[in-house]
Parts: sequence; C-alpha cells; structure tokens
Amino acid sequence: MNWQPIETAPRDGRYFLTGNFNNSFDEFGEYEIARYDARVVDRYVNVGNGLFKKEPRTLYEFTSDNWHSATHWCEIPKAPTK
Repeated sequence: MNWQPIETAPRDGRYFLTGNFNNSFDEFGEYEIARYDARVVDRYVNVGNGLFKKEPRTLYEFTSDNWHSATHWCEIPKAPTK
C-alpha cells in the first residue's frame, strides 16, 4: 500500500482507506473507510465591547464510522480475482 499524508486525500467524494499511525495507538494503527465530507459550523468569537464575529469552524473533514483522526490515506485495494 502507498500511504500518503491525510492532507493530500481526495476531496471528490470517492471512498478511500484511512489510517491513524500516532504513537498513542498500538503498532498496527487504526483503520477505516472514509470519504471527504466536511462538516462546517459557525462559531462566535468575542471581539470586545459586547461584539461577536462569526467564524466558520470545521468539526471534521472525513466521514467514517469511528471518526478517528486520520494521519494517512491510501486507495482501497482491489478485490482479488479467481
């Protein structure tokens, strides 16, 4: 498999394999199937004098079942043929 940094993951809606290889996980890492589907919400930041500024905040960029913080991605391998 050709693992690449998550920042380079496709953003065209196709599914791919993600992995989290931070030191906090065991040596095997944590894997999921995901796709880019950013969830952006507004937050309000106090700028003083009782005024607030609305800023977008990205809660997550990739959909998956466990919502782990992916560090890398790769194409889903093709199924074996007979």
